[in-house]
Amino acid sequence: MGDRFRSVTVALFCLCALEACAGGQAELPPPVPEAPSLAEAQKRAEAQKRRAMAEEERRASDQELARRAREAYGRDIPDYALVRVLYATDRRASPSEDAGEFYGSDRGLPQSGLCAIGVARDHRIGTLDVHTLVRPKPARDFYEHLQDRLAEADSRELLVFVHGYNTTFDDAVRRTAQLAYDLSFPGVPITYSWPSQGSLGSYLVDETNVEWAAPHLQAFLLQLAAKSGAQTIHLIAHSMGTRALLASLHHIAQSQQGEVLPRFKELVLLAPDMDADVFANQVQGIHGVVERVTLYASAKDKALVWSKTAHGYPRAGDAKPSPLVMEGVDTIDASSADTSFTGHSYYADSRSVLFDLFALLRYGKPPDERFGLLAKEQNGRRYWAFQP
Repeated sequence: MGDRFRSVTVALFCLCALEACAGGQAELPPPVPEAPSLAEAQKRAEAQKRRAMAEEERRASDQELARRAREAYGRDIPDYALVRVLYATDRRASPSEDAGEFYGSDRGLPQSGLCAIGVARDHRIGTLDVHTLVRPKPARDFYEHLQDRLAEADSRELLVFVHGYNTTFDDAVRRTAQLAYDLSFPGVPITYSWPSQGSLGSYLVDETNVEWAAPHLQAFLLQLAAKSGAQTIHLIAHSMGTRALLASLHHIAQSQQGEVLPRFKELVLLAPDMDADVFANQVQGIHGVVERVTLYASAKDKALVWSKTAHGYPRAGDAKPSPLVMEGVDTIDASSADTSFTGHSYYADSRSVLFDLFALLRYGKPPDERFGLLAKEQNGRRYWAFQP
């Protein structure tokens, strides 16, 4: 009798449990979270320490730049924004920071670091006339800092700027800062500075050095794609810097066939001082590593007129008598844009060009959807020009 009673009791208990489950009333106890491993705890502690050090470094940069601005301007300091630019360079470091240029014009080993630049909110003033703050970083620290910056940024995007001829290191980071500020770039700006002599009379030396720097730029781009954690990387080159950037991308595309290639989004080539035929050949081989190529050219670029005369062949950024128009490239004729005397730095001088770059980089719009561009045709291929 007792055994039978116990069997009935167990059966009733099981039946009630099944009914409770069927009715959604039975709840399983919540899982007990696993305690982080020692390695994970150490990694979190290191990240917190790194962020605290970066914050302290930012405060120190703010204070130092403000001090330098007071020394330079007294009470008449322009209203400015502090723009932080990362850099990579194969220039040789100067013997002394007092020289005003942390990196000189000689060739050196690849290095990286951080810069802080004051950019006046009044575009007519440009960057503040004070020494740029430069903080070299070992490669590991550089990429950890970059990852932290991207995590804090409005968008996980990078903007890499490669300067042209007659540009010092200080000029390069200032131009990058100004461009990032003017475009309200939501990610992290980076300068790649090759050893230009920063002198009008050193054109041939710059030609030699930009070719020498191309393998270093190539290695940096591959590392950036692999280690930065960025979702999007835009590339911009000006003038002679186009030669190093295109050579790097062309070599990446050719040498890594059969492998997973890095994918860069917008490739913007501003006033390229490069043989037009060489330009066309290299661009045709890079479409596997970039999503879109945009070429800005002008018929009023006096620097490229001189370069054409010196080299004997048309330059890719010279739109006279007609711009270079080819498949796979969005050519923008900037001849009608407001420019400086030489007409070679219109990306920084012209509001029309800056507005177009903003629409391209921020929203990824094709030329037909960007304001102020007029569609034209040459030999059956379309290109676009700024409306006068």
